[in-house]
Amino acid sequence: MLDYGSPSRRTRLLTARFTVTALLGFLAAPPAWAQPAALTARLDERLARVPQNTRIGLLVAEADSGAVWYAHDADALLKPASVQKLFVTAAALERFGPDFRFETRLYARGDEVWILGGGDPGFGDERIEQRQNCRLTRIFDEWAAALRAQGTTAIGKLVLDDSIFDALVRHPDWPDDQSDRWYQAPVGGLNINNNCLDVTVVVRGRDISLRLHPDVSTELIRNTLQRGKQQRPVLKRPQ
Repeated sequence: MLDYGSPSRRTRLLTARFTVTALLGFLAAPPAWAQPAALTARLDERLARVPQNTRIGLLVAEADSGAVWYAHDADALLKPASVQKLFVTAAALERFGPDFRFETRLYARGDEVWILGGGDPGFGDERIEQRQNCRLTRIFDEWAAALRAQGTTAIGKLVLDDSIFDALVRHPDWPDDQSDRWYQAPVGGLNINNNCLDVTVVVRGRDISLRLHPDVSTELIRNTLQRGKQQRPVLKRPQ
């Protein structure tokens, strides 16, 4: 068995204090300003400065007892957006610790190779590889070298197993008109390049070709681009 893991990313959290206050259950000793009475005054002051057209739902509760310290439109149905990353990151650090590593495993027996995804979001991430001066396909080169070293000369069957998560790769509430945006890429147990296909349009005279990254078979691409007046090309995928 060959294991490959990438460290979980450490996210720098820059946010208002009232957001940090909601995470006090993860702290050993809350500061003096984080007592119920003092906290209420501080949050009232901050919310009074929020523009009137801004909606905020806020709930501060004690993690151990569940006692509510502060509530402001706490039951309002609002999309958490990127604020949810703060709570997910805090929960992940509490549950798994800062040294947790995702594992993507490679198994080989004879000419049969299995790849078991562990949900690593940073697998084959271009920005991570660039910081290490590595190619996006570095891990595949390492796997190929390891397979050759143990005597594998040909692969007759390749199985990709992403069953660590369910089959819902795209949230049903995501806007359909943004389905091609990188921030709505499908999620899964096996990921590469943020599950995006980067396309570069190359124009040489009347010929228009596409450069794909990661490289995929041209049979999966239908190129109908034509040379005309200057405009931005439109790239879409079948729904």
